Amino acid sequence: MKSTKQKLTLKEIKTTYAIFWRSYVKFKGITGRRVYTITWLINFLISIILGALVYASFVAIFLNNSAAPTIFFIAVVLLAIWGIGCFLPQLALTIRRLRDIGLSFWWYIAKLIVVSIFHNGLFSWLIELAFLTIMFLPSQLFGHRQITPAVEQQTSHDDASLVEDSQPSSSSDESTTTTWSPVNKIDNLNRDFFVLCHD
Repeated sequence: MKSTKQKLTLKEIKTTYAIFWRSYVKFKGITGRRVYTITWLINFLISIILGALVYASFVAIFLNNSAAPTIFFIAVVLLAIWGIGCFLPQLALTIRRLRDIGLSFWWYIAKLIVVSIFHNGLFSWLIELAFLTIMFLPSQLFGHRQITPAVEQQTSHDDASLVEDSQPSSSSDESTTTTWSPVNKIDNLNRDFFVLCHD
């Protein structure tokens, strides 16, 4: 059975990046590779644009451009604000992505410790590159996701909604109906109680 790749749309990009900012303190749950990749690419492009603006305006100062100091100051301020603002959302996104792969957040802590010890060295850059490579690995590569099924169902709703929004609505004959049963009712109550305990 062949797996069809979902086509990337502008709506998905906007929704994904909006979820990134809305989930700035959402450390529970998981984030799939597709959502992480889209978010990482957007942040990377923004950092490149702001960094290039800072560098160009800095060079223009030495060329005696009268507007260069003002542009340089604005670019540095924007880069600083954007970097500080992205800290918590990016941290939460990283932890959720690690959990989706099957790793705990201690891997991120270990990376920070190693990079801080070997800062500004080739080894620290290799560690950063290796960690970034891990972040793009498939889901559950290192075992089961480190999350309970009830919390996974709640916290992964945003990721799942991206697929549902980009697909056409199914016809009425394909719709499924759920039958009521005491077992299903008890399972739903247990799941809701577990989710409330973890919020």
